[in-house]
Amino acid sequence: MLYFRVATASLYDGYQPGIEHARTLVSPGLLLALLVCSALVSRSVLVSRIALHTSLCALVICFYVFIGVSLHGGNQNPSVFAKDRTLTSTVHTALFSPNFSGRSKGSIISSAVFALGALAVVLFVRRKRQLTKEPTRLGRSWL
Repeated sequence: MLYFRVATASLYDGYQPGIEHARTLVSPGLLLALLVCSALVSRSVLVSRIALHTSLCALVICFYVFIGVSLHGGNQNPSVFAKDRTLTSTVHTALFSPNFSGRSKGSIISSAVFALGALAVVLFVRRKRQLTKEPTRLGRSWL
Protein backbone atom coordinates (compact mmCIF):
# COMPACT_ATOMS: atom_id res chain seq x y z
CA MET A 1 0.00 0.00 0.00
CA LEU A 2 2.82 2.37 0.83
CA TYR A 3 4.53 1.59 -2.47
CA PHE A 4 1.30 2.40 -4.34
CA ARG A 5 1.07 5.78 -2.63
CA VAL A 6 4.77 6.49 -3.28
CA ALA A 7 4.63 5.46 -6.95
CA THR A 8 1.53 7.59 -7.59
CA ALA A 9 2.52 10.55 -5.39
CA SER A 10 3.04 13.00 -8.24
CA LEU A 11 -0.13 12.03 -10.15
CA TYR A 12 -3.28 14.11 -9.76
CA ASP A 13 -6.85 14.11 -11.08
CA GLY A 14 -6.04 16.69 -13.76
CA TYR A 15 -3.58 14.25 -15.31
CA GLN A 16 -5.61 11.08 -14.74
CA PRO A 17 -9.18 11.40 -13.46
CA GLY A 18 -9.88 9.09 -10.52
CA ILE A 19 -6.28 8.69 -9.35
CA GLU A 20 -6.76 10.74 -6.18
CA HIS A 21 -9.79 8.65 -5.24
CA ALA A 22 -7.75 5.47 -5.77
CA ARG A 23 -4.95 6.87 -3.61
CA THR A 24 -7.47 7.64 -0.85
CA LEU A 25 -8.82 4.09 -0.94
CA VAL A 26 -5.32 2.59 -0.76
CA SER A 27 -4.23 4.20 2.49
CA PRO A 28 -1.92 2.39 4.90
CA GLY A 29 -2.34 5.21 7.42
CA LEU A 30 -6.08 4.62 7.55
CA LEU A 31 -5.56 0.96 8.40
CA LEU A 32 -2.97 1.81 11.05
CA ALA A 33 -5.30 4.43 12.55
CA LEU A 34 -8.13 1.88 12.74
CA LEU A 35 -5.83 -0.58 14.49
CA VAL A 36 -4.63 2.03 16.99
CA CYS A 37 -8.23 3.13 17.67
CA SER A 38 -9.24 -0.46 18.31
CA ALA A 39 -6.30 -0.78 20.73
CA LEU A 40 -7.47 2.36 22.52
CA VAL A 41 -11.06 1.18 22.83
CA SER A 42 -10.31 -2.45 23.55
CA ARG A 43 -8.88 -3.58 26.86
CA SER A 44 -7.26 -6.56 25.15
CA VAL A 45 -3.54 -6.96 25.63
CA LEU A 46 -3.35 -8.88 22.36
CA VAL A 47 -4.88 -6.02 20.33
CA SER A 48 -2.51 -3.46 21.85
CA ARG A 49 0.46 -5.78 21.24
CA ILE A 50 -0.59 -6.19 17.60
CA ALA A 51 -0.93 -2.40 17.26
CA LEU A 52 2.51 -1.95 18.81
CA HIS A 53 4.20 -4.45 16.51
CA THR A 54 2.35 -3.14 13.45
CA SER A 55 3.52 0.41 14.18
CA LEU A 56 7.10 -0.79 14.57
CA CYS A 57 6.89 -2.76 11.32
CA ALA A 58 5.43 0.29 9.55
CA LEU A 59 8.49 2.31 10.56
CA VAL A 60 10.84 -0.39 9.30
CA ILE A 61 8.93 -0.63 6.00
CA CYS A 62 9.09 3.16 5.57
CA PHE A 63 12.85 3.03 6.13
CA TYR A 64 13.41 0.33 3.51
CA VAL A 65 11.09 1.94 0.95
CA PHE A 66 12.86 5.28 1.47
CA ILE A 67 16.23 3.63 0.82
CA GLY A 68 14.85 1.92 -2.30
CA VAL A 69 13.37 5.14 -3.67
CA SER A 70 16.56 7.06 -2.92
CA LEU A 71 18.68 4.51 -4.79
CA HIS A 72 16.30 4.22 -7.76
CA GLY A 73 17.72 5.75 -10.92
CA GLY A 74 14.46 6.53 -12.69
CA ASN A 75 12.87 5.35 -15.92
CA GLN A 76 12.25 7.01 -19.25
CA ASN A 77 8.54 6.56 -19.79
CA PRO A 78 7.14 7.74 -23.13
CA SER A 79 4.46 10.41 -23.10
CA VAL A 80 0.93 9.18 -23.61
CA PHE A 81 -1.80 11.47 -24.90
CA ALA A 82 -4.72 12.05 -22.54
CA LYS A 83 -7.22 10.30 -24.82
CA ASP A 84 -5.04 7.17 -24.82
CA ARG A 85 -4.64 7.01 -21.01
CA THR A 86 -6.83 4.95 -18.73
CA LEU A 87 -6.69 4.72 -14.95
CA THR A 88 -5.54 1.11 -15.23
CA SER A 89 -2.72 1.86 -17.67
CA THR A 90 -1.57 4.84 -15.61
CA VAL A 91 -1.49 2.82 -12.39
CA HIS A 92 0.30 -0.04 -14.17
CA THR A 93 2.98 2.30 -15.50
CA ALA A 94 3.36 3.99 -12.10
CA LEU A 95 3.81 0.67 -10.30
CA PHE A 96 6.00 -1.23 -12.75
CA SER A 97 8.02 1.58 -14.33
CA PRO A 98 8.05 4.30 -11.67
CA ASN A 99 9.56 7.75 -11.79
CA PHE A 100 9.89 8.77 -8.15
CA SER A 101 9.87 12.45 -7.24
CA GLY A 102 10.30 14.59 -4.18
CA ARG A 103 6.63 14.00 -3.46
CA SER A 104 7.39 10.29 -3.27
CA LYS A 105 9.96 10.87 -0.55
CA GLY A 106 7.59 13.27 1.19
CA SER A 107 4.90 10.62 1.16
CA ILE A 108 7.27 8.14 2.80
CA ILE A 109 8.38 10.65 5.43
CA SER A 110 4.80 11.61 6.29
CA SER A 111 3.91 7.92 6.57
CA ALA A 112 6.88 7.36 8.89
CA VAL A 113 5.88 10.33 11.06
CA PHE A 114 2.32 8.98 11.24
CA ALA A 115 3.61 5.50 12.19
CA LEU A 116 5.85 7.07 14.85
CA GLY A 117 2.85 8.95 16.25
CA ALA A 118 0.80 5.74 16.29
CA LEU A 119 3.65 3.99 18.09
CA ALA A 120 3.83 6.77 20.68
CA VAL A 121 0.07 6.60 21.32
CA VAL A 122 0.12 2.81 21.71
CA LEU A 123 3.12 2.92 24.06
CA PHE A 124 1.52 5.69 26.13
CA VAL A 125 -1.76 3.80 26.48
CA ARG A 126 -0.02 0.51 27.30
CA ARG A 127 2.13 2.20 29.94
CA LYS A 128 -0.84 4.03 31.46
CA ARG A 129 -2.83 0.79 31.68
CA GLN A 130 0.08 -1.01 33.33
CA LEU A 131 0.45 1.71 35.95
CA THR A 132 -3.24 1.62 36.84
CA LYS A 133 -3.65 -2.16 37.12
CA GLU A 134 -2.83 -4.31 40.13
CA PRO A 135 0.65 -5.86 40.05
CA THR A 136 0.74 -9.59 39.40
CA ARG A 137 2.98 -12.25 40.89
CA LEU A 138 4.87 -12.54 37.62
CA GLY A 139 5.70 -8.86 37.42
CA ARG A 140 4.93 -6.32 34.71
CA SER A 141 5.72 -6.68 31.06
CA TRP A 142 6.08 -3.35 29.29
CA LEU A 143 6.27 -4.62 25.72
